[in-house]
Amino acid sequence: MPPTHTVHSIINTNRWEEGGAISGKEGDTAERFDHDWASSAPADPLRPRKVDLVMAMTAYGSLAEESLADLMVILPGIVLSALIALAILILVPVLVARTKSPRRSIHSAPPPDGSWAWRARPGQIWWADVPYRGGEGSKERPCLVVRTHQDGIEVLQITSKAKPHLPFRMQIPTKSWDPKARTDSTLDFSGTPRFVDNHRVRRLLGSCDARVWNVVTQYHQPGWVYDAQEPRR
Repeated sequence: MPPTHTVHSIINTNRWEEGGAISGKEGDTAERFDHDWASSAPADPLRPRKVDLVMAMTAYGSLAEESLADLMVILPGIVLSALIALAILILVPVLVARTKSPRRSIHSAPPPDGSWAWRARPGQIWWADVPYRGGEGSKERPCLVVRTHQDGIEVLQITSKAKPHLPFRMQIPTKSWDPKARTDSTLDFSGTPRFVDNHRVRRLLGSCDARVWNVVTQYHQPGWVYDAQEPRR
């Protein structure tokens, strides 16, 4: 036999379909049954947790929006402060270095004092221990002095290998400073002149040919390198 509430449901449904309203005792019975049926329906055990989750997500969204708004207000100030700090870190060491050590420059005039008289002069050819271009090792060879420093010289190497046809190479007369030479040498004036410390400079050989020197000075500025603020004597 089917449950009582099922029969009531069928009867009530049929009456509504016939267009008549339920009233009186039958209506009261139907309403009471519907209430009992609703109260007897199984409850959703996850509903409280779902509600709490929705409320938490709503609160988190509001908090995130407020935090983002605050961040957008203070972010330009943070970026500006970082840029200022970076500029200070870069400029302060440069200014301190310029204050402590005057900038060195190339001078075409004679040396600033008599203590430079013994140094190799631009345009002279000296025998020196010239480092290789890669920086590892060296070789004693003739070289042309381009610039003179207090602690060394900048030179272009002279080689006996005949390769004057290569770019930035040319023949240089040799007999004026090497009487035993049978042929002219080759001057390599490509790239940056190599720096030779004073203790690696050996002896003076002679002076550079004027024609060769004229070509060299078109690519490399010759002169004496010393502090711009150093007084002359």
